[in-house]
This record gives sequence, C-alpha cells and structure tokens, in this order.
Amino acid sequence: MKTIINKIFAGSLMVLLATILPSCHDVEYPEHSKESALNSIQISVKVPQLDEAKVVYKNIDGVIDEAAHTVTFNVPYNMSDVLDDVTDLSKTYLLASIPTGAIITPGLGNLRDMTQPLDITITAADGSRSQYTLIANLKKSDVAEITEFSFQIGENVFNGICTPENKTVTYLVPTPDLIDIIAATPTVGKFEVSPRAKIVSPDITKPLDFSKDVKIQIQAQDESIQEWTIVQAAPVILDYGFGYTRKKWQLSADEVKIGSSLDFRGMTVTSNYLVLQDRYMEHLLFDKETGAFVGKTPKPSDLNDSNKAAGMYVASDEAGKLVAGSFGGWTTGSNYVVYYYKDGETADPKRILQVSGLGDCGRKFAVAGNLSSGTAFIYASKGKGSVVYRFRFVDGEYKDKTDIAVTSPNAAFTYMCTPVPLGKTATSQFILVDQVANGLGSVSLHAADGGMISQMTDNAKCMGGGITGDGKCFTFNNATYLMYSDQSGDNLKARLRIYDITKLDNFSMTEGDPRFQSEFLKFTSPDLIVSASNGNGTGEVAYDLSADGESMFVYQMLTAGGVAKYELTKIKIGQ
Repeated sequence: MKTIINKIFAGSLMVLLATILPSCHDVEYPEHSKESALNSIQISVKVPQLDEAKVVYKNIDGVIDEAAHTVTFNVPYNMSDVLDDVTDLSKTYLLASIPTGAIITPGLGNLRDMTQPLDITITAADGSRSQYTLIANLKKSDVAEITEFSFQIGENVFNGICTPENKTVTYLVPTPDLIDIIAATPTVGKFEVSPRAKIVSPDITKPLDFSKDVKIQIQAQDESIQEWTIVQAAPVILDYGFGYTRKKWQLSADEVKIGSSLDFRGMTVTSNYLVLQDRYMEHLLFDKETGAFVGKTPKPSDLNDSNKAAGMYVASDEAGKLVAGSFGGWTTGSNYVVYYYKDGETADPKRILQVSGLGDCGRKFAVAGNLSSGTAFIYASKGKGSVVYRFRFVDGEYKDKTDIAVTSPNAAFTYMCTPVPLGKTATSQFILVDQVANGLGSVSLHAADGGMISQMTDNAKCMGGGITGDGKCFTFNNATYLMYSDQSGDNLKARLRIYDITKLDNFSMTEGDPRFQSEFLKFTSPDLIVSASNGNGTGEVAYDLSADGESMFVYQMLTAGGVAKYELTKIKIGQ
C-alpha cells in the first residue's frame, strides 16, 4: 500500500544494496514499481437518521474482478433498519488502497455520483496503467430470519431459541406435563423477523398447534422465500461449562452516551446496574437488563481542587458493590485514589485508599474478595513499569501494599495492562492482559510472586490504535473462563473472545492444536464496529451471573462502538 516510509529509506537502501548484491542484479525501488492493481476500494454511503441533523456514513467493500477490470458495490436498498428511505447513490465517497508510488484518477476526495458507472485509472510509479469500471448496484435484502419467537399458555411462557444456521426455532419444555397442555391448547405466537421481511405462511394471527413442527415461510425484501421450522424439545442441561449462547441486545455509542474521547475506558456490572466509567467521577448507570440509561453516580463529596481524583476505571467486588479508581498520573500529587460505594451507587462513596508516589498506576485494576467483610485485595499495575501493586484490605480498611515484581513477556507494561486475579488470597495466581506494539496483545499467567508460568500464543490483538488490553475471569457451571476484547485486524472493530482456563495447562495451547476450538477457545462474538476513528478510545468486558444461576451474561464495550450483551447458558441444543 502507499506509505511514506518506503521513500524515506530509498536513498540509504540504495547504498546498502550496492554493497551486498552482485552488480548483475537490477535493483527495483518503490519509485519504479510496475504495480498498478487496485488493492481494495470502498464506497461510503449516507445512512438516513431519525435526527436529520446527524450525519452518518457506512463503508461497503467493492468486489474486484481483475479479469474484467470491474469493481461492483452491492449497496443495500435501504441503509437504515428503521427508516424506509431508498439509498442515495448520487452523493457518495470512494476510499481506495493502491500500491506505493501509484496515483489514482480521477481523485477520490470529492462527493461522487455513483448512479452511473465510473471509470478510474491507477497509474504505477513507472507509468504503467490499469483501468477499472466502478458499478454501484442497489440490492434489496435477501435476509429472511426469525429473530424472536414466543408463545404463552396460562402463566407458562415459552421462548424460542433461533438458530439461523439450520433455520430452526427451538423452544424448550421443562416438564412432561406441559407437553400435553401445549398439544391441547393451540395458541397465537409472537414473531419478530428480519427488517423488511414478512411471514407469508401460515396465518400467524390465528392459533397454531406448536406441539408439532410448524413450517414458517418468510419472504425477504427481494421476494425470495426461506422456510423456518418451529420445533419442540426437552432441555439438555450441561453439568460443565456453557452451551447455547445468544445476543441479548446491542446498543450504539450514541445510545449509551459513549464518546470517542478518553473519558470511557472502564465498565463493570454491580448488583443493580451496568456501569460505565466517567473521568469526572460521575459514572453512568444503565439498566443491565435493557441497556436503558438510568442516571449517574454522585460526585464524591470530598473532592475539591486540591484533592482531585480523575476517575479512570470501575470494577466490582465479590458483593456486587461498585469500586471506582483514579489514575495516579493524572491526580494532584500523583495520588492513586479508590472509592467504594458500599451503600449503593447513588450514595456518597467512601474513599478507602489514597497512596502517593506510585506514578502511572491504576488505569486498570481488579478486586478480589468482598471489600465490606473479611480480607480482600485490589490489584493495580504500574504503567510503563513491571510492578503489580496488591493492596490488602480487612473489613473495608486498607492495611498494606505488596509490590510484585513481574517477570513479563514485555520489557514494561503499557498504561492499559489489566491484572486478573484467579483467587482471593495472597498466594493466588493472576493473569496479565496487556497491549503491545504492532497491534499484538500479551496474555500471560503468573505465580503470586510475579514469576511468569506460561503465555498465551493466540497472538491476541488486544491493542491497536487505541483498543485496550482488557480482561476478566469468571466461573460458571464448574468451569473457569478468561475473556478479553480482541482487535479483529484493525483498530475500528473488536470481538469478545472467551477461553476455558479450568485446566491451566491449556493456557499455552496454540491455534494449530486440534483441541484449540473444542477445549480452549469457546466463544467468539461478532465484531463491535466503530463508525469513525476511535481516536484514543478503549474497550472493556464485564460479566454478571443471572439471579437463578442458570445463565452468565457477558458484556463488551468498544469506545465509539457501543455495548453488546450476550447470554451464556447451561442448555445444549442439538447433538
């Protein structure tokens, strides 16, 4: 691709190669490249918004046919899921990647009318050329899926599990007596389908017998038909780990009020709320069931200009109470300050820790134990150092600090290194999830004294252009898991990955191992995508056990990309 660095080193490279290559070799420099092929190209199309003052564009990849020298953009007929405006191809932008030293004509910096084909030329550094014809087609959606299904008989509500892979919706019958009740009671089901799709058969406004397989014909926007089947099944409950997973909801950055600045880098789940960190210690509270914004925590009453605390991270203790910490490098006197919301998120918190002289400490931290009762610990790493601080508390009172010199795979931590304790004692092992140069992440397992035991070799991309290294561990259904946000190839998207670390011997398992997918990597979410540059934005993960203990809810946040919530269940679907 076109870069500046190739040209910067061209002069020195010539001298170097002249000394090491035989004279009969002709050296080809980037300036003389014959490459004129188009690497990639996207069309940027405006997405209609309910708020007309808001301007949002979405990029769509072009399909390059080198043999025909054409590029085809298949643009959705409607860019919005909620508005019926037909996509406007008369005012679009084009973004292309071309070889180093090449130029593209006409230039792509201005708005382009793509209602008609557009011819472009790529001229290589040596003057050779390639021509392409760009064609944008409006394509009606062929997606026809059941996204939600349920029906109710008396007080019994049956919720369907939608599986697009085999076009089935499975609802579970927990007790045998309900099978006869369902057979004797045809009822009207509640269906939700893909945007602009509709059910054409059977008539779902009339009662149906869901004791038998029910075939559902769904027509997509492009008028193609897909057949789904509603099936009944008895639940198979796993005695280890999770089986069926589903997305509960996903909210955009605007919906959860996340900006693209440094202000949002922490997320946790308390007994009452999903909490997003705020730099000014007025943390945002959301209904963890729906994601609806509820309010803010009060700013601690003891804060003033001479006693500042920049709220850089939030966590929860074992009791589900909110813990909020500062970043030592951004507070008066470099104080590392921690507040505990023992009496709830809307009450004035107690300052339980204030330590000076620790430098860039606390952008990420973790709590092990209950800060209200017994012994508990707060783990915080020192940015640009190789020390993890372990602060000990007894019945909510700070007692002492242990400096753990860490044998790290990196020379020093980044600011975003996240310690993840695996227990609640001073002898517990811990994991470090850190960002590293070149977009690669580091995930390593350590003994209580800091010595490195092993390192994950999954090349976790925990950091790239601002996406943070973050991590959490949780136990569910007799299994222990590590999860973190993994940059999926570029800094504008990230996915949630969950690993089974019950057997710590698996920690260094490679992707080439045949057991990697079956025993180690257990879940990979779809990407959260940033619609624009995420600047210095970050990401975070959190978890919350359901009230009945039958599900684990996991959350992923990407600054300027929103929040997604997933449910992990003990239910096994299929063979």
